[in-house]
Amino acid sequence: MALTAWRTFVAVCEAGSFTAAAEELGYTQSAISRQVASLEHDLGEALLERLPRGVRPTAAGQALLPHARLLVGEAARARDAVRRARAGDAVPLTLGAVPSASVDLVPRTLRSLPAEGPRVALRSDGSARLHERVRTGDVDVAVVTDYPPGLPTDPEVRRTRLLEDEMCVVLAAGHALAAGRRRVRLTSFADEIWAEDHPGSGSLLERAAGRVGFEPRVELVAGDLLGKVALVAAGLAVALVPAMLVPGLPAGVAVRRLVAPPTRTVYALSRERRPRPGVQELTAALVAAASGSAR
Repeated sequence: MALTAWRTFVAVCEAGSFTAAAEELGYTQSAISRQVASLEHDLGEALLERLPRGVRPTAAGQALLPHARLLVGEAARARDAVRRARAGDAVPLTLGAVPSASVDLVPRTLRSLPAEGPRVALRSDGSARLHERVRTGDVDVAVVTDYPPGLPTDPEVRRTRLLEDEMCVVLAAGHALAAGRRRVRLTSFADEIWAEDHPGSGSLLERAAGRVGFEPRVELVAGDLLGKVALVAAGLAVALVPAMLVPGLPAGVAVRRLVAPPTRTVYALSRERRPRPGVQELTAALVAAASGSAR
């Protein structure tokens, strides 16, 4: 089975259509169809279900997809390794991280690495996607969280606990509850309008509020964390954010720690089998930096 067919299959699954995959790969749509058809012929199974708008993997296609991603990723890394070797340049380790980890934890980790250690390339992504990228070898180490719905159990991926990250309430600096250093109860914000940007933090908020007897009024949904914090700074809402993010919050917002706060656990992920040289050292540096965060 030609590598081109595997690459085409992965592109179609991720794009959700032959047309989008053709645009991404620079092929004609008929060429995309032929590549997928050749793969289906070799395997003796239909891999894609044709829908009125786009396609989706069949059960066989779903089973094949992680193996196809692994194969395509390894091929790309092999080409990159050869290119870098020709140029006399070592292949850097790839560190993936959820956005909140890139505010403080990851920079402190990278600063702690010895100058003679391996170079590290940083990639930002969500936890679920990072888990898959570690599994396929596209990312060497990833900092992720168990935000709902949580992380899958995977024998191919090693999970190292870094820290327990509590959630805080951020509010406009001029808010009546902005002042004070003592922890406050979540019920203090029961009548507030809430802003959200992430289903995981939204689920934590709903569960925590339900435990203390109120339903949060999530009336503003931002496209990203920056937008959520901007809504808070403008005095339009309050929001729940992880403590790991607090060092990067802009002026104009205040942070209140909570009594019995909802929490999420932060982990470092790496491949269980045949990790690249330097992975253990990078993971250990993350553990050490996280220990400093906890203090």
